[in-house]
Amino acid sequence: MRTTSLAHRLWDALHQGETMPCVSVESALIRMVVRARDEFSCVAEQMMVHWQPSTEWRETLRRCETALQILHRSVALVENDETGRHALFRSSVSHDAYWEGQLHADATGITLTVQRWRPSGQGKRQPTQFLVTVEQVTDFLAVLLD
Repeated sequence: MRTTSLAHRLWDALHQGETMPCVSVESALIRMVVRARDEFSCVAEQMMVHWQPSTEWRETLRRCETALQILHRSVALVENDETGRHALFRSSVSHDAYWEGQLHADATGITLTVQRWRPSGQGKRQPTQFLVTVEQVTDFLAVLLD
């Protein structure tokens, strides 16, 4: 229920014209940087979710990987620092871009930041937009939070 409520409140904020909506329900928060939207989807540059996990670190990693695979099937865990409580997920490059999820834990909870990047010359990269539907956001949040 919490995930559906979060997704619907996010879409309500988008329909009210917000380009950086930030909504919360209970102890979960989602924020997006949005460039365009229609009735059922939006073009985003970043999505961030902050929550209080009820699971151990390894289970949180599994949930994050599964949630990110809703956005792109090839996303996988590539770095895990259990001591520093930081993890990095990436997809393979397709259509000249790749997905990245950065997971950080601290005393206030866990934050997962999702972006899509386009490699550019000399080892640099540029953020690129991605299309996401309300169903994807709802499913993404359900895997993370439920």
